[in-house]
Amino acid sequence: MALVSGFRAAASLSLRTSSSASICWRTSRLAPLCTLSAATAGLGRVAEESISDDRWPRTRADSRERLGLQIANQERSSRRHQDAGLSSAVSSEGLGVKGEVLDAARNRDWAAARAAFDRLEKPERVVYNSLLHAADRCNRRREAEIIFSEMQEKSIVRSEIAYTSVINLCARDGDTDRVFELLKQLRSEGLQPDVMVYSAALAGYSRTFDVEGAAARWKEMLEGGVRPTSIAFISLLNVYAASRDPVSARVRLAEMASFGLVPQTPHWNVLLKACLRKPDAEGALAALGEMRAAGVSPNVVSFTTALAAIHAQQLPGSQARAEALCHEMSALGVQADSFFVEERVRGQLGELQYQGSRGRRASMETLGLGTLESAAETLRKAREVGIRVGPRTLQLETELADVLAFRGRASSGAATAAASPSVSSVPSSPSAADWVEVRSAEHGIYFWDRSTGTTQWTRPAGLSASDTISAA
Repeated sequence: MALVSGFRAAASLSLRTSSSASICWRTSRLAPLCTLSAATAGLGRVAEESISDDRWPRTRADSRERLGLQIANQERSSRRHQDAGLSSAVSSEGLGVKGEVLDAARNRDWAAARAAFDRLEKPERVVYNSLLHAADRCNRRREAEIIFSEMQEKSIVRSEIAYTSVINLCARDGDTDRVFELLKQLRSEGLQPDVMVYSAALAGYSRTFDVEGAAARWKEMLEGGVRPTSIAFISLLNVYAASRDPVSARVRLAEMASFGLVPQTPHWNVLLKACLRKPDAEGALAALGEMRAAGVSPNVVSFTTALAAIHAQQLPGSQARAEALCHEMSALGVQADSFFVEERVRGQLGELQYQGSRGRRASMETLGLGTLESAAETLRKAREVGIRVGPRTLQLETELADVLAFRGRASSGAATAAASPSVSSVPSSPSAADWVEVRSAEHGIYFWDRSTGTTQWTRPAGLSASDTISAA
C-alpha cells in the first residue's frame, strides 16, 4: 500500500466547476488507493473507447479539454467578430432571432432553434449561419444539408462559417468523401478554406483512421498559406492517436515549434492517447516525463491515460509502474476524478463491470480475497469523498460487497467448525451437505459452499431444496 508523507486522516474536499461537477479527493486520500493487481488488470474495447477522443468528452473527464477549449475559444472569437460585422446590416428582428437560435444551440435544443428561425419570412445570412451552427451542436446533419442547399437556392452567400458547420457534421460521421467534396465546392465559390475549416475536416480522417488523407489535407493547408494553430495540431494528432501510431504523433508534436507553437497539456494528452491505443506503456510513461521536463503540467486526464496504457499492455512490473504513477500524481497535487477511480478498479479487477451479472459472479470466484478487498477499498474511499462513478461500477461495488460478506461469513463458519470436535467426520472435499442455495434479490439464485466460501450457479448434486437462505 503506497503512502504519501503528510497523510491527513480527514480528507479535504474540492468542488470543481467542470462539466462533470464532480467532487474529488485531495492527494492525501489518493495514495492509499494505489495498490493494483497487475495479474488481473486489463483494458478492453469498452474501456479503451471510453478514453478515446470520441467517447471521453461526452462523459465527463475530458469535456473541458477535448480540443483545448481555451485555445479554441480564442480562435472562435475571431469568427464571431466576422459574423458581428455582417450583423450590422441585419434587421432588429433578425438579430433577435439569431440570439434565440444561438441560445437554443447552447442548450442543444434543435426544435427551439428551428421554431425561432421559421418566424422570419426572409432570414438573413447570419441567421442561416446561426441555424447551421445549431444543427452542428444538435448533430442534425440531414437538416444542415437541407439548410445549406436552401442557401444556395436563395442566392444567399455561403461563407466559411457555414461550410465549417456542415463539414463538422460530415466529419463526425466519418464521411471524408463529402468533406473533400465540400472543400472543393468552397473553393469553386471563390472562398479559401481557413484553419477552422481544415481542423474540422481533419476530425473526419481520425474517424476513418485515414492517415494519408489527413496528411494530404495538412499539406494542402500549408501550401495554401494557411498557418496551423494549436487546435489544428490537436485535430492532426488525433488522427495518429486513432490510428494507434504514437511514433508519428510524436513527430507531429515536435513540428509545432517550427510554427512558433508550444505543445500544451491537451497536445500531450493526445500523444498519451496514441500510446494507450497502441498500447505502449513505456511510451506513455516517457511522454509524461518529457511533458514535465518541458514545463507542462500533466492533469488527471494525463495520469488516467498513462495508467490505462499500463493496464492495457501488462508488461512485467506493471503493478510497480502503476503504483509509482500514483505516487507521482500525488506528489504533483493532481486530484483524482471518477474516471481515474474507475480505471484503478479496472486495473484491479479487469473488466468485470462490463460483464453481465452472472459473468461477474463467476469471475469474482476466480479472484483472491485480497484483490476483491483492495477494489472494494478503492470504491469505498472514493464514495467517502463524494466521487461519483458510473452505473456499471456502482453495480460492481454492490456485488463486491455481497461477495465479500458471504466470504466473511464462510470464513467465520469454517473457523467455528475447525474448533468443534463434531466436524471431524466432514470430508476434505465439498459434499452436498456443505452447499446452501442462496436466493439473492440482487443476483437471483446461486449456491454457496459453507466450508470453503466457494459460490457457483450450478446446483450441486444431492442438494436438498430445504437448504435455502435469503440474502439482502
